[in-house]
Amino acid sequence: MKNKKIFVLVVLGNIIDYYDFLLFAHLGYIITPFFIPNLSSTEVHLLSLLLFALPFVIRPIGGYIFGRMSDLKGRHQALTASLKWASIATFGLAFLPSYEYGGITVAVLFVFLRALQGLSLGGEYPIAGTYLMEQYKDNQGLISGILVASGTIGSLIAFSFAWLYINNYVTGESWRSFFIIGGIVTFASYFLRKQLSTHLKSSAEIKQISIPYSKSILTVLLIGIMVGLTVWLPMTYSNFYLTKILGANTNIGLMATLICLLLYIILNPFFGKISDLYSAKTIMTIASLIVIPLSCLGFYLIQQQNLWGQVFLTMAAACFGAPIHVLMNQLFDPKSRSRHINLLFMSGTAIGSLAPSLSGYLVDRYQIEYTPVIIVSCISFVTFIIFSLTLFKNKQLNIIEEKIR
Repeated sequence: MKNKKIFVLVVLGNIIDYYDFLLFAHLGYIITPFFIPNLSSTEVHLLSLLLFALPFVIRPIGGYIFGRMSDLKGRHQALTASLKWASIATFGLAFLPSYEYGGITVAVLFVFLRALQGLSLGGEYPIAGTYLMEQYKDNQGLISGILVASGTIGSLIAFSFAWLYINNYVTGESWRSFFIIGGIVTFASYFLRKQLSTHLKSSAEIKQISIPYSKSILTVLLIGIMVGLTVWLPMTYSNFYLTKILGANTNIGLMATLICLLLYIILNPFFGKISDLYSAKTIMTIASLIVIPLSCLGFYLIQQQNLWGQVFLTMAAACFGAPIHVLMNQLFDPKSRSRHINLLFMSGTAIGSLAPSLSGYLVDRYQIEYTPVIIVSCISFVTFIIFSLTLFKNKQLNIIEEKIR
């Protein structure tokens, strides 16, 4: 591909931003007591899940702010600004004093910094996808899959550091060093992006799908919900379910997370490349139906403490999520593309990412263990129906219009 250096820089920024963001996902239940003490073990886990979901609620705000900046001032301005705020939030978490030194002020700042991380990520990920789709005409599905996988690479690095801490290779408040590393690398990436920002110019015209504006809105919103549901179930909830509900060894929970991360990195470019052969809308529509049996089988195996369940849950996430950037960017005009995609996709992920916290609460309170499967299956079926009617209903009409042109 042309401009390989710029491509690497965009993907690298996404890796770093996700490292900063997801380090908390793996260490949340360890970090939280430093800033919000006097909680039981279950309360700490539930609160860490809620704090993990909080940035997803904030992300739509950041998505719109940075999306509007992207449409009005250029993709490079928004991509650079998102990393700047990400570095501030990460350094803030690294140097925030514990509760005993600052009391309630520390707890408030802790929540605020998590929200700031969500705000910055709301501008990073979708705009990176929009820029890459606009920049490269060929292999867009593969590029989308690589971008999706890049966030998981950041999570894998964060997971590796968390593993060192959980297994007592590092102790005490040494977890702060992981955030310091993230802050330094994020700031360095911000500086490089700022230096090269003048080269970030779009060149490829995206072929748009002709459907009503309201249907474009609904489609992207459903994509966000599906991604939030399918990704965070194997990446976050499985670990919690295995260790806290089934009482499995902590190492089993960590292994479940590791399997998910490695498979997600491998499968996304694979399914992305398939979408180049059969179109993103076709693959995602079929995948929305396939997600149902894969999720049911995966969760059933997880209940048996069989880690093969993670394979099926991760396949469900990747087969739907790999080509999302291709389809989303085909639905909107370039002049308002970023603000629409950012706001709608992030709103969808905010809804979908609440599923792990909701599932954890219902299982703990009412012992409804099949809640995750019920939620995923219902939303997936609705998505399949709407995609089928929305993206393919006017197929013959589009062919006729194309011939007339």
